[in-house]
Amino acid sequence: MVGWLAGFEHAALFSIEQPAIIDGLLDIAATLNLASIELLCELGVDYLERRGYYESADWWSPAFFRRLARPLLEKEIALAHAYQRPFLYVMQSGIV
Repeated sequence: MVGWLAGFEHAALFSIEQPAIIDGLLDIAATLNLASIELLCELGVDYLERRGYYESADWWSPAFFRRLARPLLEKEIALAHAYQRPFLYVMQSGIV
């Protein structure tokens, strides 16, 4: 979501030069994602899916993934599991 909000080039530059901007956008994404997961679970969905195509090593280093993407991903998984729903995470790398 951060790439779409800031633009992918800006997101990459901000993550290095102005990480507070990325942190703020991640807070927005977290609020929206977690509220959506809660609502969907309460509505009775069978499973939840997150597509992390723009979270791969094609875009970010492993260190940036651990700092930027992983914390929210772990919160989303925990929330889905609290509702006893499977959580599918899809990420591909090296797409040509």
